[in-house]
Amino acid sequence: MEKRLPLKVKLCYSVGSMGKVVQGLAASTFLLYFYTEILGIHSGIAASIIFFCKLFDIINDPLIGALVDRNKSKEGKCRAYLKYFAIPTGVCIFLCFFVPFEGAVLQIAYIIITYSILATISSFIQIPMNTLMGRMSQDEQQRSHLNQLSGIVSLIGNYVVVSWTFPVAAFSGNSNLRKGFLFVGLFYGMVYAASYMVTYFGTKGYEIVENSLVSGESKKASGVSLKETVRGLLANKVWLCIGLYYLFDMIASTLESTAMVFYFQYNFKDTGLLSTYSLIAMICSFLIFCSLHLYTKRLGNAGTTLLGCCLSISGDVLRLILHDSCMGVLYAGWILSGIGSSLVAGTVLLNLFDAKLYGEWKYGVKCDAVLMSGFTLATKIGMAVGSAAVGWFLLLVPYTEGAAVQPQSVLNLLFLLNTALPAGAFLLVLLLAIPVYKNEKKLPEMKKELEEIKHESI
Repeated sequence: MEKRLPLKVKLCYSVGSMGKVVQGLAASTFLLYFYTEILGIHSGIAASIIFFCKLFDIINDPLIGALVDRNKSKEGKCRAYLKYFAIPTGVCIFLCFFVPFEGAVLQIAYIIITYSILATISSFIQIPMNTLMGRMSQDEQQRSHLNQLSGIVSLIGNYVVVSWTFPVAAFSGNSNLRKGFLFVGLFYGMVYAASYMVTYFGTKGYEIVENSLVSGESKKASGVSLKETVRGLLANKVWLCIGLYYLFDMIASTLESTAMVFYFQYNFKDTGLLSTYSLIAMICSFLIFCSLHLYTKRLGNAGTTLLGCCLSISGDVLRLILHDSCMGVLYAGWILSGIGSSLVAGTVLLNLFDAKLYGEWKYGVKCDAVLMSGFTLATKIGMAVGSAAVGWFLLLVPYTEGAAVQPQSVLNLLFLLNTALPAGAFLLVLLLAIPVYKNEKKLPEMKKELEEIKHESI
């Protein structure tokens, strides 16, 4: 039986999730708002910058995954990247909010450069971080504990970022939001760097470090070319379904969270609702993450994902039909969608580990970091599309950046971006999760066959 991970090690690993949330929300929910409402950049231009900078990750992330898989550092394949890239990425987060120029042309050029660097360099953290979980333990229960704790830390980070960004920006900038967001960017950059350094130091000695002179499995993995690896991954239908459904999940959540800032400002005239929303979402998600093992034990990983999709769709459809007619409807919709999205988010990595098993059983491909690069790629592209889509949709209506009041067509669009579109995206998640659910039923047989093969090779 595999040795259990100490609680302090699990906590140190989970702290890294704080950095992930900070960078994710800062680079999606608030950067578009900062670019358009604070700097006055046209929404279509700002949205396109975010989108096209992220498109490069389609090539970038699998290559970084391959580099991680082939890393032979004595500190481990993953931990070494946390050590060298945590602080530079934190600096990039700060630079995205530090725009020293006044002219539109110079501002746009600066934004393209800083955002492109952030999009690329963050992959050197996210891919190793996601891969590290599977390299710290092969035991499903230990991985589930790591996943649960990471989810809880993410909730705290989500609440802090969503609830405190505007108050902190207003206070630190003395009502000058541009100056205030500069302090916000500095704070987020420091939190990002510190959280991943805690993970680096706290997991020392717990990542598997292969001895290339002894480990035949390591030699085998190193001998597989990147082309063969990618071919095997693209043939892994389970991995593809998970990557696609998580892509739509991220599009839905990012679309809603980005549009929510505008929705509360213009439809409700109260950005303070962000704090209420964040509190409700945190409570719902906390309860789910604490009891996630009960759902996965009863329904399985993919079965829990399907349940989450149904609840998320129900929450958005409820708000759509009743048109957010009162705060009770708004809160009920948030609770349902919050529980549902937490079930989906809490099982995606668990489903990916199952996809890894399927790929090893079906095609003999076992390259953890390249496989996890699909998860990171889906996260970043989903955030890019979700954020950019808000800016592009605003081009279809007479939206005016920084205006005190917007036309009714803009208000209607913002409502749909918070209800109908997320519901449609989660419907696609549901359809893509069905094949994953069917594959899950065959996992015990796959595990048995792989164990037999390992015993025969000894």
